[in-house]
Amino acid sequence: YREQRDGKPALQAHAVIAAGPEHDRFELFWFDSYGFVPSAPAPGHWDGKRLVFLRSSPRGQTRHVYTPKDDGSYTLALESSFDGGVQWEAVMSGTYRRIA
Repeated sequence: YREQRDGKPALQAHAVIAAGPEHDRFELFWFDSYGFVPSAPAPGHWDGKRLVFLRSSPRGQTRHVYTPKDDGSYTLALESSFDGGVQWEAVMSGTYRRIA
């Protein structure tokens, strides 16, 4: 993920998703240019047709929701909570496709 604001780089992020041998466990490793290194991977699970991860840190929680689409693309929505998951606020969302 690369974001620009006012024509300048604002955020770069890289996500690595690992699946357990039976695809019954998922882990998300998230690295970004803000420099916060994850202390542990975020656990994930299928919630219907969505793959949901919850990252926790001393700064709060971030929920990552990946939703595959029929055309091979997927949407990603990030929401953050700073009160233990009582209230969530949208951080970003987008649709992503593989490019050659």
